[in-house]
Amino acid sequence: TFAATTHALLWNGIKPVFVDIRRDTCNLDEELVEAAITPRTTAILPVHCYGNPCASERLQQIADTYGLKLIYDAAHAFGVTVDGSSLLAQGDLAMLSFHATKVFNTFEGGAIVCHDLKLKQRIDYLKNFGFADEVTVVAPGINGKMNEFQAALGLLQ
Repeated sequence: TFAATTHALLWNGIKPVFVDIRRDTCNLDEELVEAAITPRTTAILPVHCYGNPCASERLQQIADTYGLKLIYDAAHAFGVTVDGSSLLAQGDLAMLSFHATKVFNTFEGGAIVCHDLKLKQRIDYLKNFGFADEVTVVAPGINGKMNEFQAALGLLQ
């Protein structure tokens, strides 16, 4: 994944533990994941590298066995499907990057695909300075919104 992903973990007091990749796919080696899990492990964060799908079924089994979140870095996998289903439907979250180096880009920006409405609400607060409406702040937040120009560029694609 990109350095910024690790930075976000460190800012939140989470120590990343790295696992090697498979030479044939450049993806996380699912056979090494289980050995790296400790009582402090909270999630698995694989990358669908270059649009190659990870071993998602096996990673989901491991996550379920240990009660872990499964969060995909899908920055390289925009529009990729497996058996007719989007890779973005897998796991608890999927992160997309719309950086200029990506296939689908808006020069900067990104998206999070979330399947849990409660977590989505927390993400919405976080990306909009913690505002629940125009005047009520309910949580700490940042400016994580895409600007109108970047959004328009994305819509044109």
